[in-house]
Amino acid sequence: MDSSTAQIALFDLGGVLFDYQPEVRWREFAAQTDLPAEEVRRRLSASGYAMACDQGRLRGNRAYKEGIRALDSRMSMERFVQLWVSAFRPDEAVLQVARTLQDAGLAIAIFSNNSDLVRDGLEAFWPAMLAPFMPRIFSADLGLTKPDPRAYQKAAELLGHPPNEVLVVDDAPMNTMTAASLGFETIDFSTADGLSAELEQRGLL
Repeated sequence: MDSSTAQIALFDLGGVLFDYQPEVRWREFAAQTDLPAEEVRRRLSASGYAMACDQGRLRGNRAYKEGIRALDSRMSMERFVQLWVSAFRPDEAVLQVARTLQDAGLAIAIFSNNSDLVRDGLEAFWPAMLAPFMPRIFSADLGLTKPDPRAYQKAAELLGHPPNEVLVVDDAPMNTMTAASLGFETIDFSTADGLSAELEQRGLL
C-alpha cells in the first residue's frame, strides 16, 4: 500500500466530476438561434470567446453581452447561462467516490479551467451535488488556467495547504504532470472504479 500525505483532494470538474460534451452546448445554442451548430462553435469557441471567459478576461454581464453579440441574438442572461452549462452532466459514480472520500476524513475541493458563467450556472442547477466541495476554484477567478504552474501555486495558497498535502485528480495528463512537478500528489483520472481503486491503494478509502 502506498502512503499518502494528502489532507484535501482537489478535483477537476469537466471530465471528472461532470461529464463534459461541448457539442451539446453548440447544439443547444443552435436551436435557440437558428445558426448551424458549427457556426455557433466558431463564434463562441474558435473565436477565442470561451478562452477569454475561462481566463477571466470576460466575466459576468460583460461575458453574457459579448456572447449574445457574437451570436447576433437576444436572450436573457439566465437563458444564456443555462445553454452554456448544458455541456455538463454530473457523473454520479465519481461524485459518490468523492463523497465517500470525504466521509473517510479527507476534505474535497474543485479546481476547474472554467468561467464564472459555468461556476454560477452549475451552482444554480446542481447546488446539492456541489455543496460538499469547498472551496470551488475557477480559473476565471485566478486569471490563470491549468497547466500554468502559477495556477497550482495559487490554488494551494487558497486551500491553505502545501502541495504535498493536496491530491490533484484530473483527466488531463498535462495538468497532473505539472502538478506532480510542483510536489502535489496526483491521480490521472479515467473511470470512477479506477479512481476508487487508486484511493484504496493509497490508504485514503
